[in-house]
Amino acid sequence: MEPIKKYLSKSYSCLNEIDYNNNPAIIVVIPAFNESMILNSLNSLKAASCASNVMVLIVVNYSERASANEKKFNRSLFDLLKEWCKLYSTEQLLFQVVLVSEMRGKHAGAGLARRIGMDTAIDVFFNNKKAGGVILSLDADTKVKPNYFETVNAHFTQYPDTNVLLIDFHHDLEAAPPKLRRAIILYELYLNYYVLGSRLAGFPYAYHTIGSAFAVKAEAYVRQGGMNKKHAGEDFYFLHKMFPLYENYRTYDTCVYPSARVSLRVPFGTGPAMYDILKNNHELSVYHPDAFMELKDFYFKMGDLFEKTVTMDNLAGEGLRLYLSKIDFGTKIKEARNNTSSRAQFVKRVLRHFDAFQLVKYLNFAHENGYYNRLPVVDAVQKLLLKNQPHVDTNYNLLMEVRKLEKTTPLRQLR
Repeated sequence: MEPIKKYLSKSYSCLNEIDYNNNPAIIVVIPAFNESMILNSLNSLKAASCASNVMVLIVVNYSERASANEKKFNRSLFDLLKEWCKLYSTEQLLFQVVLVSEMRGKHAGAGLARRIGMDTAIDVFFNNKKAGGVILSLDADTKVKPNYFETVNAHFTQYPDTNVLLIDFHHDLEAAPPKLRRAIILYELYLNYYVLGSRLAGFPYAYHTIGSAFAVKAEAYVRQGGMNKKHAGEDFYFLHKMFPLYENYRTYDTCVYPSARVSLRVPFGTGPAMYDILKNNHELSVYHPDAFMELKDFYFKMGDLFEKTVTMDNLAGEGLRLYLSKIDFGTKIKEARNNTSSRAQFVKRVLRHFDAFQLVKYLNFAHENGYYNRLPVVDAVQKLLLKNQPHVDTNYNLLMEVRKLEKTTPLRQLR
């Protein structure tokens, strides 16, 4: 418990106005701002069977810059949820809600609200002496499968070394009206295309990073400094900080169902992507498949740089060579070689310098500088992922095929 105690001594994010006494093994954290759909999410949690005590912690929040109507709505939402939590809590499944109002500064938003909820969860685990407690991250527009809690609990029981668990997700296609359904199919195609493109290229941490689809063990959370406070993309940054440090697990035995909705509350993510797809008449362009394939030699043969059997010129085409020169990658290779004693250590160290963030930056660089042209997502998926199969007749069927591929395409194992 010492790492948790040390973390809490420096944390100013946890709240103490909740009931700490239900001794939960799992705490679900849900940030909520202007959420009209949250009862759908809560009802799905209420219907999920529990194998152990669970707490659901809802963090209703708004910033000092929110409009008067937004502040009024969220205060009313908090009052509504207080009554709902009293009505539907049980001894085993405890619903709690807190209001974080007038959040100040540039960090006000989903990242800070999620951190406040997760830090509070850490405090609950500390007070109940549960260093192995599990935090589940969920969004307020997301429903869960009835076996959600049982699957997560069973996984952490069977695999006690798990620190991060990624949970399968499918956007809620059935609940979406036709126009939104067509758009969310394209967006989920893109999410899977990007992850699978990165995986085929040899990036070893090519996982989905969805804020409503992961679990983290309490001690692992505090060892990495907790959730960041970014206004959007906090899940991406948090998880990619964790992936290189632990063995990561995925489960397809349960599923969460984010909604297909349009929103401009954050700069990127599902809501803005849906807005852009609808604005562009159901068009979504993505990175060219060849841009991923150019990285294949680079990632898979990276260890050869340690033994000096190849040079960067052997591993990279013109666009990638230019980008690596731009970020002074040669110096980083020398630094890694001088500070490691094995090929495996070398590769892990080099991957710090060409991680998920650099991968995105390189792909943007390659397309902005004319090395590749973007393609419509359906064409890109067909070209990269289904090149040896007949053309799939509908976008829905294409998504079903890609979901299967995401489950069965292995990640590169570092050696």
